[in-house]
Amino acid sequence: MGRGIDHRSNLDTTRPLYFPLLPSKIKTDCYIHSVVIFYGTRPGDYSHSKAAYLGHFAATDEFEPQSSVDTLETALQKAGCSVSFYRYSGTGHWFVEPDRPQAFNQSAADLAWERTLTFLSR
Repeated sequence: MGRGIDHRSNLDTTRPLYFPLLPSKIKTDCYIHSVVIFYGTRPGDYSHSKAAYLGHFAATDEFEPQSSVDTLETALQKAGCSVSFYRYSGTGHWFVEPDRPQAFNQSAADLAWERTLTFLSR
């Protein structure tokens, strides 16, 4: 078995796929069309990615500082990826998760999901 997702030759590319951002595991023959990011960032080499990226980030996130979001956005742009990142004012980490009432923000979550569904249906 290969490392990362390259061993999944039977992967259904028409269905959503979740995995953490692991750029070192994405191979040149991997055809991921769209990536939606909620909260997290990970530095790395995205030069092999052909995906379009949509990101939803909290304005104040104790786990993901804005500098990390900016660094990821720049890395994806430099790799030639289509990138749309949104920062939601008045939110913190977990703002889309209703089971975390201390962080959940209904209006921001609704907007993030609306943007996600539009992005994935293109």
